Amino acid sequence: FKLKDSNGNTWRPSFDILSRHRVIKRVTFITNLLENCAKALNEKPYKYTEAVHWFQSALIEIFSQNSEAKTWSIYAEHENKIDEICSMIKKHPEKRYSIAILAEMMHSTPDHFIRIFKTIKRVTPGEYIIRSRMKAARNLLLFSHHPIAQISEILGYNDSYFFSRQFKIFNNISPVGYRKITDKNQTLLNQIEENISDPR
Repeated sequence: FKLKDSNGNTWRPSFDILSRHRVIKRVTFITNLLENCAKALNEKPYKYTEAVHWFQSALIEIFSQNSEAKTWSIYAEHENKIDEICSMIKKHPEKRYSIAILAEMMHSTPDHFIRIFKTIKRVTPGEYIIRSRMKAARNLLLFSHHPIAQISEILGYNDSYFFSRQFKIFNNISPVGYRKITDKNQTLLNQIEENISDPR
């Protein structure tokens, strides 16, 4: 199909104009919709209702892409800050992090912060903190001789029994069992590690 200006002449947008607009995805699909619209208008008699249907479908597709682009551009603005926060958590998993304070670091409300964090990292901030502690716990069990009570204290837990329960929930094995396996069976340890979702 061809674009016409107000005088009925064929019109092609210049590259200067195109360069100011974002790239449209699924171009072939949109082109097919517009071609169906043109065919309906070229038939005798005109199939006006059908043409409107195809044209509206093309507009809906373009507007939906625009909505997606705006949504992800909002998240992209916060991605670097979220990564900074995650690096801080992984470096110091033992600290007691307040969601309100983390949200302030991103100049956001707690609810908005949680929503953006989960969209980018696929887990809530609270779960990310726990997973970071669990990864640190596995490293301490693997590379240190600290008693489990001391490891729980190092990671900011006041109750070693609660630490042990949480470790088992996230790792499907107790801290004692994990330490025994690391001492004896590297193959089994690798299998356990494959099934654990570490913080990104």
